[in-house]
Parts: sequence; structure tokens; C-alpha cells
Amino acid sequence: MEIYESILRDHSTIKSWVKHLMDIPAQDSLTRDIFLEQLQSLLLVHFKVEELTFYVPLKAANNITDVTSSSHSDHHRITKSLLALHGVSEASRLHEQLEEFKTLVESHLTQEEAFMFLVGKAHLSAQEAAQLSAAYELMKESIRKEGIEKQMLYRVINLLPSHFSQDFKNVFQV
Repeated sequence: MEIYESILRDHSTIKSWVKHLMDIPAQDSLTRDIFLEQLQSLLLVHFKVEELTFYVPLKAANNITDVTSSSHSDHHRITKSLLALHGVSEASRLHEQLEEFKTLVESHLTQEEAFMFLVGKAHLSAQEAAQLSAAYELMKESIRKEGIEKQMLYRVINLLPSHFSQDFKNVFQV
């Protein structure tokens, strides 16, 4: 499996969660707040793992900072939009903010799948993409179980293609 399939699987899960979020009745603030907490956790893990196992290697492979920084900015805007949904009770304001959040997520996922994957395929070999997928899955599972700790980072570094390992170490200062 290549990194693209790992990310696509997460994107499918995120789309499903966003759809369910949109279906929660406006007056059911308790369910929505619990759901938002879970969605926030899902997105934060996805964003962190994706940035480390896809964007950092892309940047290292061909110094495409503009493209990767744009995606990082999208992650920040999506997170900010999600956090703004907590505690919103007025129905029209809630609907407006939910639509904005949904649009940000869908736009980002579409751009990533249509453009970033092409960039990745142009700059990463199939073997590198497979190694990055293994790192992606391991890191995602480790974060869920342990949080980000230096032990986990060392395990992930060992799975990365050697020419990406130094960039990864620099990001985490390990």
C-alpha cells in the first residue's frame, strides 16, 4: 500500500464524520459537542501524521515549500473553524458555521487528492510511497495509543526512506 491509499482511507472517514455532524439536529448541542470532540481528535491525528509522513518528505524530495505550506495552512483553518463550532447554539449561526467548516474540509480534501497526490507521485518512488504508508499507519496507531513520544518517533524514523530521516529528525529535534 502506498501513502496515497492510507490518506484516502482517512479522508473517507473524515467525510463520513462531517456528513454525520451536519445531520445532528441544531437543538442537540450535547451530542454535537461530544461529536465535535471526537472529530477534533480524528482531524488532529490525521493532520499531524499526514504532515509528517507526506508533506515533510515531499518538501525534502523537491523543496516544494509553497505547496506544502498551503496544505499546512488549510489544516490550521479547518482546525480553527472546528473549534469555533463548540458552544454555538443559535441555529442560523450554527448552520452557517457548519457549512463553512464542511466547505473548508471538502475543498482541502479535493485539492489534496487531485493535486498533492500527483505531486507526490511525481517526486516519490513507489517504494518510498510504500515506506511512507507504513510510517503513516504506525504513527497514527502510536498517537492513538501513546501520544507523541520520542520512542514512537524513533520507530517511525526507522521506517522512513533514509534520505527523509534527517528531515524528520530535524522537525522533532531527535
